[in-house]
Amino acid sequence: DYVSSLYYIKTECEFLRGNLEEAEKIFGLAIAKAKNAMGRLKFYELMMRIHLTSNKFTEVLRLAKEALALYDIDLPYDDPKQMQDFADRELNAVETLLAGQTLEALHDAPPHGSQELESCFAILFRVWTLAFLGGNLPTMNFAGLKIVSLTAEKGADKYSSFGYIVYGMIESGNENYSAAYDFGMLAMGVNRRFNNIGAVPP
Repeated sequence: DYVSSLYYIKTECEFLRGNLEEAEKIFGLAIAKAKNAMGRLKFYELMMRIHLTSNKFTEVLRLAKEALALYDIDLPYDDPKQMQDFADRELNAVETLLAGQTLEALHDAPPHGSQELESCFAILFRVWTLAFLGGNLPTMNFAGLKIVSLTAEKGADKYSSFGYIVYGMIESGNENYSAAYDFGMLAMGVNRRFNNIGAVPP
């Protein structure tokens, strides 16, 4: 809506002026006044990008945790044991969801068509990148696996290929090299479908 657009532009302008404190204040107001999850997600994505430019990785993860909670996804990134438990459970969920599905079916899965889910996938991708930079393996695995499970449950996204890369890396680590190769090839095919050159590991 018109008011949200003004808040969004004002937040960007304050950041470009170098006034991060004011940008954060406007962000807080915008989140409080947003009418729905989609409106809030738009501002979360903006502030995450702003903090990334300042190398405030912990703050970006904090915002990601708040944003993902809108999807009922918990992200205890600062609790290694709990995060490992979450990653293990997500791996089990992915293996169950993928059981019996062919690589061809996964490759041709229809897009989900949801703007909200599009934001969710993008946030998970950013979480993986931040976790990689911080050496947080459980959070890396969880973020990538959650992309795979969302793809299996809701439909394909431009970041689905990245989820398959992460799953292939996990399979390789478990010495399941044939599966790792298959999912690497699947990731390449899905990436060509969506032409998302950003969906590759840093």
